[in-house]
Amino acid sequence: MPDSYEIPLYPRLVPKHPWTTSRISDTDLLELEEASEMATKHACTTITVKDILRAAGRGEISLCAIVGRMAKLKKFDGGIYCNGGTPLENKIPEGSIPILPVSACVQLANVGRASWRTFDGYKTLDGQLVRYSIASLTDDEPDLLTSTSECRISGYNIHALADQYIPTGKLYESADACDYAEIVRNGRPIEWRYWAGQPQITPEQGAKLVHCIDPIEWKGEAFALGTVPTDLRIKIAKLENLLKQQTKPLDLQGLVRILGSPYAPYNMEMAANFCHSLGRTEIANELMASDENRIAQPIEPREIDSNSPEEHRSKDDGSKVHRLKTRSHELDHIMDLVTAPSIGSERPSAEAAWAIYVSIAKKDNRPAPLLGYPCSTGTGGALLCP
Repeated sequence: MPDSYEIPLYPRLVPKHPWTTSRISDTDLLELEEASEMATKHACTTITVKDILRAAGRGEISLCAIVGRMAKLKKFDGGIYCNGGTPLENKIPEGSIPILPVSACVQLANVGRASWRTFDGYKTLDGQLVRYSIASLTDDEPDLLTSTSECRISGYNIHALADQYIPTGKLYESADACDYAEIVRNGRPIEWRYWAGQPQITPEQGAKLVHCIDPIEWKGEAFALGTVPTDLRIKIAKLENLLKQQTKPLDLQGLVRILGSPYAPYNMEMAANFCHSLGRTEIANELMASDENRIAQPIEPREIDSNSPEEHRSKDDGSKVHRLKTRSHELDHIMDLVTAPSIGSERPSAEAAWAIYVSIAKKDNRPAPLLGYPCSTGTGGALLCP
């Protein structure tokens, strides 16, 4: 029986989601830098080596370390903890990779190195997981020394830690949960502005979009992780059948109405609402058609009073310092069209604002100084100005 037991302050972490990065098994041992990269890819948010060390210092996960020399041990009950080759030896061999005690993990998290001489054991006592010293170095042995470069973490433990960074909300509850689902299932964020501008969406497309898979990028049963798993495939098929029963053509706003606000993915609902606030499918063109009489004329640039210390002052080194928002620009009146109060109470996103700029440049009666919008051979074009 050990002399004492310690009740961990933090519960042990366990994996909750399928591992999405690469073929890492629970028993694989990874260097901390590699583990950090794998965890970051899995959780779609940065997980640093420091995050790993702090979790190990709290006892939430386990770390291992390479032992640089053979050392003699004694087990708490006088038995054999590990041996160097013969049944009765109590020695830890050079190059072995035992689990670090929590006290060593705390040192690594704080200063990047640790000296240690005990080995932690775990058991369940009265239904409670407890920690105790199962073995230690003999009195004549110096401490073992470890740095972060000698640490290793198992696939199971880094998987369990990475899962803690994954948003726990439903797709319809938060942007974070929806963003994560898009990255995992679609490989990148869905371009909701494109789908908000489509006058009609097929039932198959709508069913996939609801489950954060872009139907143009992923055909059939494929998605970013390979083949759509059976349970998700059944959900998509059932929703597709439901949408086929609708008698009216389907667009993104109609899809949100069918699902109901609490069940439409957060980003989908935001895109549908934004489309509705701006007018309909041809967002920018219809907006400008309704605001034809509001197009402002070019204004003359406002001159800065060089004698005013508030507007323009010189530094000792001869350089000039200008206050922000004291100069006008030829495109100010066009920018005002995007942020005008009649468009909505909220400022449009960068993507929506660009769509409005492009629509203005494409119009035959576009305001000066815009000259047009030539499409390039790539993925977009550019506003032409003198």
